[in-house]
Amino acid sequence: MENTKFTDRRNNVRYPLKLSIELELEDGTAIPLKTINISRSGLQFISDSWVANKIEPRGIQNHSLDHIVLKIFAKLPYLDESNLQAHGHVEYAQRLSQDEFIIGIKFDDLEKSNREILEQFLELHEKTNNSK
Repeated sequence: MENTKFTDRRNNVRYPLKLSIELELEDGTAIPLKTINISRSGLQFISDSWVANKIEPRGIQNHSLDHIVLKIFAKLPYLDESNLQAHGHVEYAQRLSQDEFIIGIKFDDLEKSNREILEQFLELHEKTNNSK
């Protein structure tokens, strides 16, 4: 795995990582996805137009997105019994091609236990990738 990382506008290191997650929409629809990166403040993923339309049926690029609240569930590598559960909102969406979008989710006030799980995971991920 490539050890490239960069800092987002909120000064959190983004780790390029294909992590299996499940998004739960406000209507209860669960959508399995893979992240392209994750940080202490949120994550990004690539979606097709079907997913984008499920998130915002009126058009993901045509309306304000910060009202769209999602639940995020992730089984994290390195942590045998720990799952990340978070609430977040759509921070932005950008069209990459006719049927592809990059969508950024910002975590909303992670509970202490989930913040600790995320911190532990990111530290282990960084240590594991720096030793390669």
